[in-house]
Amino acid sequence: NSYYDATVRRPPAHAALDGDIACDVAIVGGGLAGLSAAIELTDRGHDVVLLEAKRVGWGASGRNGGQALAGLACEQETIEAQLGLDEARRVWAMTLEALTLIRQRCERFHIDCDWRAGYLSLAVNSRKSRDLRAWHARMQSLYGFDTRWIEPSQLPSWIASARFHSGLHDPMSGHLHPLKYSLGLARGATELGVRLFENSPVTALDPAATPGGSLRVRTRSGSVRASHVLLAGNVYLQGVAPVLESRIMPVGTYVIASERLDPT
Repeated sequence: NSYYDATVRRPPAHAALDGDIACDVAIVGGGLAGLSAAIELTDRGHDVVLLEAKRVGWGASGRNGGQALAGLACEQETIEAQLGLDEARRVWAMTLEALTLIRQRCERFHIDCDWRAGYLSLAVNSRKSRDLRAWHARMQSLYGFDTRWIEPSQLPSWIASARFHSGLHDPMSGHLHPLKYSLGLARGATELGVRLFENSPVTALDPAATPGGSLRVRTRSGSVRASHVLLAGNVYLQGVAPVLESRIMPVGTYVIASERLDPT
């Protein structure tokens, strides 16, 4: 019951798992992590089965804010203090690689996810403008990250609001329709040969009665025997992996969408 769900035409549901099958890797969770892993593993020649408890993109992957931004949810100085500058640069480069990967997958699988390129970081006064410009200069100097500085006189051509003083434009980041993107990844994964089952909540992980240390992933009406199991269910793994439950905390953020407003 979200804006994204109301503005997408879902394909028919994939069948639920019925019976016992085997694969190289079983993935639990049909969100961005599970679908991305399924594509990567299949590209590397592995036989993959993906189990989704509800529908693809049902969780946060299909109803998040849609912002695809460079960096993490903290300043780079925080990462530098923990890991050092060289490793912090690797972390930053990984976030840029993720943005490139989104574009590549949209092109590869013909995913129309309403991508809007560009992101504005804005300062509301001169003091905050100095801080933002210092960030802009530091990221260029230490990370080679180029953004465009926007002077106060230029800002009205970027955003029609008197609230903001100045800002910077990041052309690499952007915004997408997360459910359309998730559904596109699911389609791409199945085209590559991933066996995807919806409405197939996992009920247990058991050692399989076969040599080699494989696991059996059980659902209500079937099971998957796999050499490796990837848990990509985020906060929805209750009862499946108890050892993880105390280490995962659900966090909710919300965006409210109105009806289309008159520009004037």
